[in-house]
Amino acid sequence: HITDVRAVNQVKPTNYKGSFSCSDPMLTKIWYMSAYSVKASFCEDYFGAIIMDRGDRMSWTGDAHPIQAASLVAFGNYDFVKRNLDNSSTQSNGIRSYSLYWVLSLLDYYQYSGDQETLENYIVNASEKLDEAYSVFGTDPHLRFYGWDERLCAGFELWFKPAPEAQKAYEMLSIRVWEDFARTMGQIGREDLQTKYSGYAHSKLAEVRKRKNWLSG
Repeated sequence: HITDVRAVNQVKPTNYKGSFSCSDPMLTKIWYMSAYSVKASFCEDYFGAIIMDRGDRMSWTGDAHPIQAASLVAFGNYDFVKRNLDNSSTQSNGIRSYSLYWVLSLLDYYQYSGDQETLENYIVNASEKLDEAYSVFGTDPHLRFYGWDERLCAGFELWFKPAPEAQKAYEMLSIRVWEDFARTMGQIGREDLQTKYSGYAHSKLAEVRKRKNWLSG
């Protein structure tokens, strides 16, 4: 016999710095519900996830990319995002795409916070991730997980069958990150890195365009 039910709701105190409104009340409600779902994932000193009994749900770099981006906009909690970047800077859970999403999160953090010191401290770290992506571009890097999207067979199907769509998505992600990183390096006066990674993006995109019917693929 069930004699009592008790629920404990713990939410990290967080102020809303961002806001949204428009002529469609549903869109406004969606923004705030989405922001609250981010807030509900905050643990005391790290980003978590609303998943019961999952000990691995400290922050994963790829999962953290959209939640950190939303957090920067909705809450402006730059110190908390920086701490999460620090925690996840040396691990990608063995997922190649997640390494690149970490770099995108670093760029997001810089664009919103203006914290150039942290960006510069991670240039070597980010460059290693970008150079690794360049070294396997156009090969089969043996992806074992890309990110959840069943349209791409990008979940765990990669263990059981080839997933050329996920391979292509990883290549396009690489090109995007090289371009974004190059642009940001130009903003802080690192023309050498701007030239290097812009060159990566342009050369590999040109390589892709030589493939027959590459768009249909």
